[in-house]
Amino acid sequence: MNDALDQWKREIERLSSGPVVIVPVETDAVRNVLNIPPVFAGRAVMVQLLSAEAFVSQLVRAHALNVNVDGPLGVFHFVILNRRRAADWEGMEDSLIAHEFGHIWLNVTGYRSLEAGTDARQACLATHASDVIQHILIREEAQRRGLDTMRFWLRVHTAALVNERTPAATTGRCEQWQAFAEWMDAMLGAPRWDLLDKYERSMTARYPALRALVTSTRDWLATIDLWDRSVYEHALHRLTSDMLTIR
Repeated sequence: MNDALDQWKREIERLSSGPVVIVPVETDAVRNVLNIPPVFAGRAVMVQLLSAEAFVSQLVRAHALNVNVDGPLGVFHFVILNRRRAADWEGMEDSLIAHEFGHIWLNVTGYRSLEAGTDARQACLATHASDVIQHILIREEAQRRGLDTMRFWLRVHTAALVNERTPAATTGRCEQWQAFAEWMDAMLGAPRWDLLDKYERSMTARYPALRALVTSTRDWLATIDLWDRSVYEHALHRLTSDMLTIR
């Protein structure tokens, strides 16, 4: 980690009295199991997390996840790296980890994400609705600290766009919620991306039903101050309701 990340990590730990633990997770496709290091702080808690189907279903689609735990075994802030997708982020670990630190920092400073619960569909909705709102604040805070959370995002999505072959088939609601959140990241986080127009044309072709909601969400988010906690909470719940209209 670079100095800015190390400082952010120490700040989080000071605010929460719990360690920030980075956990690489390896996928053993032959045995259909997930492997984690044999020793690290909070390993027993991590084993419990990885036994939950809803959580694992989110992890396998992600490059990384963050989890904040305050329970009988203590307080822990995990950054979980999906090693199966490591080729996408190798060399840009700082950008990926900064993004996850941003989520954890928001949590410990009172900007909590929506409760995911144990139901896979609800967990998916809560994750992606929270992401749209939290990513705005994370980008701003990371930039203030001299960190770039979009560098990794741009690499992944540029490669996907360049290698694109055919539009996606009809997808389930969780996949559409994820696509919506990613589209919002592009519009709000990469307005000067030279492939943004091509990206939006591709997304419109793949997910035509999302176009109107993406535009209206961008417009109302531009009028509010998410650093105001009451506004932040209202935005989370408004967006969740709006995303439930996606079919």
